[in-house]
Amino acid sequence: MRQSKTERQIMIENEVSTYCKNFRTKKAKITLKQIHETTGVNIKTLSGFENGRSSNLFMINHYILAYDFDKDIQLDFIKGMNKVLGRP
Repeated sequence: MRQSKTERQIMIENEVSTYCKNFRTKKAKITLKQIHETTGVNIKTLSGFENGRSSNLFMINHYILAYDFDKDIQLDFIKGMNKVLGRP
């Protein structure tokens, strides 16, 4: 039997998806199509994640891979994600 999500879990999922979208558009300045081309993840799946219609946190890994073109951007993404997740 599947347990319902807590308010905290929902809040974290929303913060993660918002962070991914904002980082992609404002810092990395790449499109969903570019992430798709790098990772093979469907654009609709990526969009759904960024807009809160999917809560698959494994998607974070795809964003890390997509930023491999610039190690500084990749590292900034990881550091920011750690903050979102409440890690040092």
